[in-house]
Amino acid sequence: MNQKQMFTYEEFIADLKGQLEYQLDGGTSYRIETAKLALQVAKKVNNVELFLERKTSRELTEQLLTEFDDERKLDVAEFLFHSARYLFRKKNMTDEMKSYLKEMKKKNPNITFINKKTDK
Repeated sequence: MNQKQMFTYEEFIADLKGQLEYQLDGGTSYRIETAKLALQVAKKVNNVELFLERKTSRELTEQLLTEFDDERKLDVAEFLFHSARYLFRKKNMTDEMKSYLKEMKKKNPNITFINKKTDK
């Protein structure tokens, strides 16, 4: 059985910064603030594995963003959770899947599978 690879803290922060830049280029003020808060929480926690579970992501966000309403805390927690899951899946994508996606892209150059601004 293959061992799963974990992305680094630096990769996580870089991805969150990329998402913030993306939001700054036309995102709503609410999404921009959510991206900023997600980056702040991630920098305080300093352990990316904790964001791979939705429950833990919510608990940490609630502890660190006490001055915000429940909806904002939930949005930030989900933002962090989905970012972490994306990086984890990307890091552990099989060669077969990479090949399949490359072939799909070749057949239809206009199709996109990833956010070009946050994926390098």
